[in-house]
Amino acid sequence: RFEPDRFTVSISENFPALETVIEGTVFTEALLNAEGEDVTFDFSTNTTQLFLIDYSTGNIILLAAMLDYDEGQQQYSLGIQATVGTEIADAILDVLITDYNDNPPEFSQQFYNGSVTENKG
Repeated sequence: RFEPDRFTVSISENFPALETVIEGTVFTEALLNAEGEDVTFDFSTNTTQLFLIDYSTGNIILLAAMLDYDEGQQQYSLGIQATVGTEIADAILDVLITDYNDNPPEFSQQFYNGSVTENKG
């Protein structure tokens, strides 16, 4: 079994495709009684086609840069399944999407004037 059995990682909405979201060693180290054993990984639940799990390492990879914090999903929960011999362990990985300022500011004029009165609160 995993201890803990829930993991969280945050990535920006501009996270590049084909990059590792989380290293599988995080899962391997959380497996109890698996030292020296061969471990294989798979998704038990993955409602999106955005992520891939490496069968032998457990690395989670973002397949496509289609994340949108403002108009898309802000969290993905992936079921992770590890097999050690005949034992199966399950965990959840929550992938939180953070906002990236992808909308530059717009101003109605090029310059603005202002004043501040001294010693006024």
